[in-house]
Amino acid sequence: MSSLRARQKQARSEQILEAARRLFLENGYSKTNMDAIADAAEVGVATIYIYFENKEGLVSALIRKDVSELGQEADELLKHLSDDPAEAVISLLDIYRKFEDYVSYELMREFIIQAKTEGPISDIIAWSHQIQVDGVKRALEHGQKAQTVSPTLDTEIAAGVIIDLLDRYISRLTSETGQSTDPDILPKYIRILFENWLA
Repeated sequence: MSSLRARQKQARSEQILEAARRLFLENGYSKTNMDAIADAAEVGVATIYIYFENKEGLVSALIRKDVSELGQEADELLKHLSDDPAEAVISLLDIYRKFEDYVSYELMREFIIQAKTEGPISDIIAWSHQIQVDGVKRALEHGQKAQTVSPTLDTEIAAGVIIDLLDRYISRLTSETGQSTDPDILPKYIRILFENWLA
């Protein structure tokens, strides 16, 4: 009985999340209210508040779900890394960039703006950032063990630099000016970094 109830709660939560995702993509975060999400999910507004504290909490749950899926894909890659450390990191960043498959650039822009204010969205973005840093750090440490990355490289700092480059790349893609970005620029930056980091 309790497992049936748990499955029903999980299904209802997914129903709400997918309705919210649809509306956020169609209308944007700021123009989507909880009443519209409730209508799209075919539940009452009060039901949404049983599962999610507020709209920010709902977005945080969506981001956590998406990043967790990408994290699983990254974990699989980390089990079978390329011998070339730069290519291994580039492959990892390609997975992290897939976040754009889940949301539009316009919606990413809104999340970036919302993340500047303390709250659930900034917390989930910081969590996501740390997962990415940890993944790159693991790839660099793998390179150190394989003696392809300098043993003196501080992998925590290096991973932070790489994820900051990824964040800047994404910020350019999502900028309101529609700034065009060379799709190969990020791999080029990574290869330049590795010219100094190879063993």
